[in-house]
Amino acid sequence: MIETQKPLIIAVDFDGTIVEHKYPQIGEIIPGAFEVLQELQENGHKLILWTFRDGEYLKDAVDFCLENGIMFYAVNESLPNEDFNKYMSRKKDKNNHCFHNSWILHLQLASYLHNRV
Repeated sequence: MIETQKPLIIAVDFDGTIVEHKYPQIGEIIPGAFEVLQELQENGHKLILWTFRDGEYLKDAVDFCLENGIMFYAVNESLPNEDFNKYMSRKKDKNNHCFHNSWILHLQLASYLHNRV
């Protein structure tokens, strides 16, 4: 079980975190990935898909996640009410530089999955 004191906004990569790296195709599901993401959502956390995929490849990834029960709060963008913070924001700054969330779920999810399997 994943517990925190308050709901988190969690940016999740697609290739290598939810599925195996097979870009531009969609790889095999990493065992337990969707179960963990569903558990996070059930516990009130907001998930953002944050991936280098774009265009049709991004649409394919989003559709694949929907087919597996995950609807993201946002996809490759910041939340509308989010203030820019270069250490933990997905927003672009005034120079159009994009910063990743200070902690992408990749390592946490991989570690968590490793301990569950």
